[in-house]
Amino acid sequence: MNFMMRCREVTQHISKAHDGELRGWKRLAILMHLAFCRACRAFARDTKHLQARMREPGGPGDSDLSPQARQRLLDAAGRDEESDD
Repeated sequence: MNFMMRCREVTQHISKAHDGELRGWKRLAILMHLAFCRACRAFARDTKHLQARMREPGGPGDSDLSPQARQRLLDAAGRDEESDD
């Protein structure tokens, strides 16, 4: 088992890591990668900041999106998840 993840893998899982959805070796692998990779640390910091802003009352939320834009985002997210398998 390879515990060192590549940047692409880390960025694909960073939101799950922020939300506490990752456990075990994946979480450890991400933390190890972040310890050595400045670019991924910056990405993780920025992602965490964006997630916090999206959760703020009165902040930008999906209620600001048109139904068409919301559906496009949902479709794109579904395609991304399918490509991870």
